[in-house]
Amino acid sequence: MKQLFPCSFKRCLTKVLIFVCQLGLISPSFGQQDSLQQKNLKKVLLAETGLYVVSMATLGPMWYSKFDKSHWHWFDDSGEWLQMDKMGHIFAGYQCSKLAYEIHCYSGFSKKQALLWSSLASFVAVGSIEIFDGFAEEWGASVSDLCANTFGIGLFALQEGLFDKQIIKLKYSYHYTNFHVHRPELLGKNHIERLIKDYNAQQFWLSVNLHDILHWEFLPKCLNISVGYGATNMISGKPEYSISQGFIPYRRFFISPDIDLEKIKTRSKFLRSALKVLNAIKVPMPTMEFNKHKTKFMWIY
Repeated sequence: MKQLFPCSFKRCLTKVLIFVCQLGLISPSFGQQDSLQQKNLKKVLLAETGLYVVSMATLGPMWYSKFDKSHWHWFDDSGEWLQMDKMGHIFAGYQCSKLAYEIHCYSGFSKKQALLWSSLASFVAVGSIEIFDGFAEEWGASVSDLCANTFGIGLFALQEGLFDKQIIKLKYSYHYTNFHVHRPELLGKNHIERLIKDYNAQQFWLSVNLHDILHWEFLPKCLNISVGYGATNMISGKPEYSISQGFIPYRRFFISPDIDLEKIKTRSKFLRSALKVLNAIKVPMPTMEFNKHKTKFMWIY
């Protein structure tokens, strides 16, 4: 009977888990902060460590048990899915870093400490998927995935460090397509799966706040301009397979106004929290699309 995970995989994962546990147990130097605050900060680090360990311990059997295992190897997937999967990695790195930063700030970390620890925690969290991929016979660890993760994390940290705010925010949108009927096992068998797996239906946006850039007082502080990227006609990560089945993949570019929901003022803490979460989603607005076939205007997209 073939082992679920080879021994080399177990050794590698064990080393990573030990490293993360050590991170959680190392307390930063908090100088003049009182002992109660130090305890709260340690609780955050230990909670993050525990969540990470549980997640990694369950992810393998739940997802990767379906696939054959091999020795550790690298795999160049930089040309697949017209780089839509890389956009997903950038988006995940950015949003993970943003969430981790806010948690650390709320828990009493200084700005510098929060940026450092949230960036490190985010890199370990999203980068650890490459450990599983590296031992999957069908794939392999991807340098381009790691670079995309790092770019997303760095985009958040750089803006927060330089400007003390996010002038450029990454957002996501989804529009239903019927490409999944051709390969539901790859593109998703239901709506929930397709939110993640169907790259034809996804768009990723760079949303820039106009007031932060232009400083024109007459502009609403919540008004953004967004540039989006998407792709379509893909039933495989490899363009040649899609072409062989009669689908010619191509890229799509968008420009559209957007709303920065975090700039909407409210006294409700619940609403502020909800708007922060929802701000990861591009607000449907009039949109111009540019692709190699045509330029078109959509009233709501």
